[in-house]
Amino acid sequence: MDGPERSDDELVRLIGDGDEAALAALYRRYFGRVYDYALRISRDREVAALVVQSSLLRALGAARAGASQETFRFQLFAGAHFDLAGRLRRRREPGPEPDESLSLADPALAGSPSLAADLPELGRAAWQACTSLRLDDYELLDLSVRQRLDAGEIAGIVRARPETVERRLAAAGTELEASFATLVLIARGRQACLDLDFLVGEETWSPSLRRRVARHLDTCLTCQRTRERYPGALAILAAFALAPAPSGWQETILARLQEALRAGATLEPVAVRSVAMPAPVPRAAPRPRETAATAAAGGFGEVAGGIIAGAGSRGPLLAVLAGAILVAAVTIGALCAGGVFDSGGGPSGVTPTVSPTPKDTRTPTASPTPSATISATPVPLVPTSTPPPPTAVPPTATEPAPTRRPSATPIIVPVPTDTPVPPAP
Repeated sequence: MDGPERSDDELVRLIGDGDEAALAALYRRYFGRVYDYALRISRDREVAALVVQSSLLRALGAARAGASQETFRFQLFAGAHFDLAGRLRRRREPGPEPDESLSLADPALAGSPSLAADLPELGRAAWQACTSLRLDDYELLDLSVRQRLDAGEIAGIVRARPETVERRLAAAGTELEASFATLVLIARGRQACLDLDFLVGEETWSPSLRRRVARHLDTCLTCQRTRERYPGALAILAAFALAPAPSGWQETILARLQEALRAGATLEPVAVRSVAMPAPVPRAAPRPRETAATAAAGGFGEVAGGIIAGAGSRGPLLAVLAGAILVAAVTIGALCAGGVFDSGGGPSGVTPTVSPTPKDTRTPTASPTPSATISATPVPLVPTSTPPPPTAVPPTATEPAPTRRPSATPIIVPVPTDTPVPPAP
């Protein structure tokens, strides 16, 4: 059996029948592509080797059990994407930068044999432009340009909508071409255009320099002709040779996978959809926040809580409003219970005590002449006759009794006379 001449579906059916040769043929067909894909995204050879093992074990195990409903290639790259995302999320430090093998372009794949001498430099410029992209944008380009997956398959792998994938692919391709054109002009166009040479000067490549060179390219015919002599960045990306794995890794990993599959160690296939995003998980309704007012109100709190729970995003506002209404209701109830709103100033027969000072509880005697002060009639210091009794003002409940009253006992003052007093014998 010549494995490479058979399609993926035929090899998958043979693997389901227990054909070890078909399993090895399918493994060798995709090992280099998956390793290159994982290495260009992770930039770490150890991570790439782990991704190759896990994704191929999952896909080959599903093919042997007949559990996968998707194509083998789709299931393989979906598992690699899933494993890469988890490993990069857990990585705290950037991985080591691999060697220049990622920038090597194959002249046969580039389609321009006359550019064979320029391909090493163009490959380095194209790979530098790729590394300037966001990682998820480059992954979309890799899956599309290098792995030949369509927008629907990519959408199922990254769990996005096909139209979203197409829009992001167009934007990423435009940004890649602009960066690559800037690098090509800096390397090959400065001798033909003095304005470009003056613009670049001694500056190194940076996003700000890229923007200035791109604006210059829009108006300079000389630089536009220079740019047209070289292929585009996407063409060179497709012409990149597969990154080689260290010697002996491919056969070592194959032996481990075969041993694991014989022992029955298979991974569950990744649940992916090929054309649409998975249905969003409905969010649980937010529980109303219990406040002191709702806890004291009892039934009112339950009713308010039900209203707030069904109010969606307006729940917090309704909670504040309900709390304010409840506080106002409790305050008014307390004032009513104290008799503040009664016409007599309080309930009949009850005198509210405001001050903590104890009051005289004796029943006051009604005065015939109500007066709040002592009589203004002066009391003589030397009475000429029987002094009148002092006017007694009974203490009232609202005013304290005077602390000092005139004495009822007359004070006798000796009056000097003209009769001399005889001396004592």
